[in-house]
Amino acid sequence: MNDAQANLKLNAKQLTQQSGSSFSLSFFFLPEEKRRAIRSIYAFCRHSDDIADQDVPTAEKQRQLDEWRRELDVCYSGDPSIPMMKDLQECVSEYSIPKDYFEELILGVEMDLEHSRYQTFDDLYLYCYRVASIVGLMCIEVFEYTEPETKKYAEYLGIALQLTNILRDVGDDAAMDRIYIPLEDIKTYELKEQDILQKNYTAQFTNLAAFHAERAEEYYKRASSTLPAKDRRNMLAAQIMGQVYHSVLEKIRTNEFQVFDGRTSLSKLQKLLIAFQVWLGLK
Repeated sequence: MNDAQANLKLNAKQLTQQSGSSFSLSFFFLPEEKRRAIRSIYAFCRHSDDIADQDVPTAEKQRQLDEWRRELDVCYSGDPSIPMMKDLQECVSEYSIPKDYFEELILGVEMDLEHSRYQTFDDLYLYCYRVASIVGLMCIEVFEYTEPETKKYAEYLGIALQLTNILRDVGDDAAMDRIYIPLEDIKTYELKEQDILQKNYTAQFTNLAAFHAERAEEYYKRASSTLPAKDRRNMLAAQIMGQVYHSVLEKIRTNEFQVFDGRTSLSKLQKLLIAFQVWLGLK
C-alpha cells in the first residue's frame, strides 16, 4: 500500500500530524475549531499531491485523481465515507468555501502529470496559482477576512511561497527530470536544461538562482503591501507561514544558492521563534 492509498484510512488530524509539516505550526494560535478546518484543507491538498507523487503509471494517477474529484462531489452534495472527506465536509459547510477552489487545486496537481517544464513565467504562474495561491484562498475563508483586497494578498503570498519551494527543491526536482524554473530564464542566463539536470553549480546558475529569488522577494513584498490593516490580525497564521518561508529564502541566499545537495530548512525552534515574533508584532 502506497502513501496515497494509506491516506484514505486517516482523518484530517492524523494525516496532518503524520506529515510533520510547517503548515500545522503556523496555525498554533488559531482556536481549535479553525485548526480543525485548516487541517481538513491541508489533508485534501496533501492527498491530492501524494496521488501525483506516486511511483505508478500516469494513467493510474489520473484515474485516482478522477476518483478524488468524485469524492469531492460527494463531499459537497452527499454523505462521504472517507474520513478526511467527512472532516472537509464540516469545514466547507461551516465556512462556505467554494467548491471550485478544490477543483482548481486538482487541476494544478494534474499539471504535474502533463508537464515537467514551463517555458515562460506566465506558464509557471498558473501552476503556482493553482497549487499554492488557491490554498491561501481556501484558508482566508476560515480566517474570516473582511476586505476584498485580502484575496490578492492570498494570491501573491501563494506565488511567493511556491517560488521559494521551487528554488529550494531544484535538486530534488532535477532528480525526477523536473525543471520548474522557466526555460526562458534558463536561456537568458546562458544555461541549458542539462546544466540543471546534472546539477552543475556554476556562476551562471547562481545568477539564475539570484534572479529567481528576487522574483520571489517581489511577491512577498506585493503580499505585504496588499494586506489591508483591518485584516492583519485575522491573517496571523498566514503571516507566520510567509515569514517562515521568507526565512528559508534568506537562508538559501546566505548559502549562496547551494540547492543541489539537500533541502534548505529551518529547525523547529527557529520556526517557533518566527511564529512568536510575528504574533508579538501584532499585539
